[in-house]
Amino acid sequence: MEFTKIALLLSIVLMFGCHANEVNQQAENITSAKVSHPTTAVCGAMPPIRDKSKIADNLRKQGLITASMNQQEIDQVVADYISKRQKQFAKCPKPLTHKPSDN
Repeated sequence: MEFTKIALLLSIVLMFGCHANEVNQQAENITSAKVSHPTTAVCGAMPPIRDKSKIADNLRKQGLITASMNQQEIDQVVADYISKRQKQFAKCPKPLTHKPSDN
């Protein structure tokens, strides 16, 4: 009789332990699914542009700059790209530079 109670108790404990592990795995899967989606918000300070030729190379790879373009057209495409990126950063909320007054 005593052995039956211990065996029953042990099986119940194991069953709850396995179920808890299953719940933890499901929670981890949900969390990792949320994290795996890339964020589209790009706020912060835009890094300074040091080399526009790298931007031009990247735009060539994207097909925005073609071999038939002259240097003036290439410079205009690069300037438009930089302007577009700067406008994206301008939409970010500005940090407070002073302490709000207690009125």
